[in-house]
Amino acid sequence: MTEEIELGALLPCNVIVYEADEGTTTVSAVDRRQLVGIADNEALDFIATEVHERFERVLSAVSKTLDA
Repeated sequence: MTEEIELGALLPCNVIVYEADEGTTTVSAVDRRQLVGIADNEALDFIATEVHERFERVLSAVSKTLDA
């Protein structure tokens, strides 16, 4: 991860949190819509969108907590 920190998002946990050199905290996650797109199954689009929206709310809440 020290060579390419964002690649940590591809690890099984799919979410990484790290402190950048300038002291800011970064939360990075894989976009579930992209992962579901690999399956090439349109029936999964609704689920992927819902998961994406929920995950965005979680990331927003985490960001607000980190900024406080």
